[in-house]
Amino acid sequence: MTLALNPRFAAPATDAFVFDPDQAVESRRDFVPRYGDDGWSLLALTQNPSQTDDIIRWRWFPEVFREPFRYASWTLINYPLPDRDVALRGVAMRSRLSVGRITRTVSDWAMFAQWLDDRGIKRLSLVTAGDLSDYSHHLDKVRRLVRNTATSHLIALSRLHYYGRLYLPDTDRLVAPPWVAEGMDDYLPAASPLGENVTEPIAPATMGPLLVWALRFVEEYAADILAAFEEHRRLVEIAEGLKGPFRKGSGLRLVTYLEQLEAEGRPVPALVRDTKISTPGVFLAGLTGTPIVKVHQVMNYPRWKAYKVQNPGR
Repeated sequence: MTLALNPRFAAPATDAFVFDPDQAVESRRDFVPRYGDDGWSLLALTQNPSQTDDIIRWRWFPEVFREPFRYASWTLINYPLPDRDVALRGVAMRSRLSVGRITRTVSDWAMFAQWLDDRGIKRLSLVTAGDLSDYSHHLDKVRRLVRNTATSHLIALSRLHYYGRLYLPDTDRLVAPPWVAEGMDDYLPAASPLGENVTEPIAPATMGPLLVWALRFVEEYAADILAAFEEHRRLVEIAEGLKGPFRKGSGLRLVTYLEQLEAEGRPVPALVRDTKISTPGVFLAGLTGTPIVKVHQVMNYPRWKAYKVQNPGR
């Protein structure tokens, strides 16, 4: 079954797919939601293997706004924003959104819908520019959002306005936010002194030597770093393969190794952090072929515990 885009302003049937399954990643087509579902998963729209399945939940919205925002979200998923709206001053948005940004936008809408409901406003078309200005103040003074997060909320409302003008019925159209014409600065929290935009740029006289030393570090130490990484991985694989029930005499090789160190007066491999000295279990397990648990048992024997404290080494 394919998704048949509904006529303008007509909500899809409850059993219709939210988006065309033919657009979905083949292995994820079972995730394509139906319009009337309580939650919408958008996982099938992305091939990103690390994308989390953040589901849009309609219980986020007050009941009076649930269906208007369900339809607005459907248009957000299925229709791009025209270039003329993307390019307008103060909008700062893209024509199409990523899966993660769609979910974030709908979440921002849910917070706005709850705020409207709390103020007794039950229809988007009744929202005024003054209400939107009050909401920006709410984000700053009540919610205490940082500037970047507040910006995301205002952009979400700008997008709702433009989608409403194009795709939503009259009752669900949001008035143009004042920041679209005036710019966002006056409607956002003050820039944080810790923000990257207020940090003094690094002078070329400083950046040049830093870059030179970074290149030298890679060129001179890369071989050693890669070799150390391979050795670490080899020791880990040995240690992992030794897990399981102890065999008779499983600690003898470690004891022999420690006795040799003691006889030669050499230090015991140890992890030293401040005043704490601990045993590198994986290293000794991989080095001597001793299960990690047995390594710690042997190293807790009074003889070797005392020797480790007196002679810790790298």
